[in-house]
Amino acid sequence: MKAFSKVLKYDEYLRLIDLRYNKITDNVVKSDLLPALKNNASLTNLDIRDNNINLYKNLQVIALCLLKNIDKLKRSKIIVKK
Repeated sequence: MKAFSKVLKYDEYLRLIDLRYNKITDNVVKSDLLPALKNNASLTNLDIRDNNINLYKNLQVIALCLLKNIDKLKRSKIIVKK
């Protein structure tokens, strides 16, 4: 997950990532995924269902990062599908 997070941090093209059933834990989210998402400007959809993520706070931060990207893309007039 560390290598994936490093790539995600600076990626400018990915819009959707499916990470279902990857045994991702709250610790991995906090240490790897959240820092990458905070710096990513393109991702608008992240499917993390059926993992071991239990902290609501982590899910809130993920959602806010994705909403920030959606808003930024809408302002730049890049089409975001509903």
